[in-house]
Amino acid sequence: RLLHAAGANVNAPNSTGATPVTLAAAEGHARALRVLFELGADLDAVNGEGKSAEQVATAADDAAISGIPQLLQQLRSVDISEVRQMGEAQRQCYDRFLSSCSRCTPMMCAFVY
Repeated sequence: RLLHAAGANVNAPNSTGATPVTLAAAEGHARALRVLFELGADLDAVNGEGKSAEQVATAADDAAISGIPQLLQQLRSVDISEVRQMGEAQRQCYDRFLSSCSRCTPMMCAFVY
């Protein structure tokens, strides 16, 4: 967030063409994906090999990464403008929704929590 505030591009690829989103997906960093999403990162960006974040995560044989494709789908269903206007309690609900609810919508999360 500090780098973004200083003007860093959240979609800038590294020397091999990997984007922050594809790197976070490859390593199973769900929280980093959420932050990148909130900062406006392109969830559909591809790496230097032409693979999307979902493809990179699906190819990894690691249980910690197995939920990343589902997380990316959930993020795509969220209206980012609403996320940016959330208070702390709503933010905690949103984080629980993204980390624990596999078939819920944000409205369901708000009702339950």
